[in-house]
Amino acid sequence: MHKYRAKNIDLRRMTVQTLRYRQTRQADKQRKLNAKGSVQAARLSVFEPVVYAQKRLDSKGGVRLLPQSRVLMQLNTAKRAFDRSLPQEPTFQPHVAARRGRNAVTARRLAKRPLATAREEGLIDSSMFEHWLAKQFAVKR
Repeated sequence: MHKYRAKNIDLRRMTVQTLRYRQTRQADKQRKLNAKGSVQAARLSVFEPVVYAQKRLDSKGGVRLLPQSRVLMQLNTAKRAFDRSLPQEPTFQPHVAARRGRNAVTARRLAKRPLATAREEGLIDSSMFEHWLAKQFAVKR
């Protein structure tokens, strides 16, 4: 066991101390430093939110937008109103089997629902009911 461990340690030491490995490590470090800020905007500190860093970069070398004139605002409003008045294009067509399945589920739900029927007359004998009411709620002296 000691032999394998010593061999393993020697192999690791040899790779760490080679000149080529140091150069590769430096090149990797340089590449990482050059790539810094390519995915996210470079921030002043770790605590600065990314959106603030992006805003800062945009405001430095960007074209400043002028406030819109009244005519341009009216034009944008008219365009939006026109877009809303256009009929909606169907974007999603469900599969026929899925539609049939939903219809089957709806049919089962409606079948379980009780039908609204008119109350049948004569279920309760009104004379007996009145007699029972008088007996239950009679005032005793």
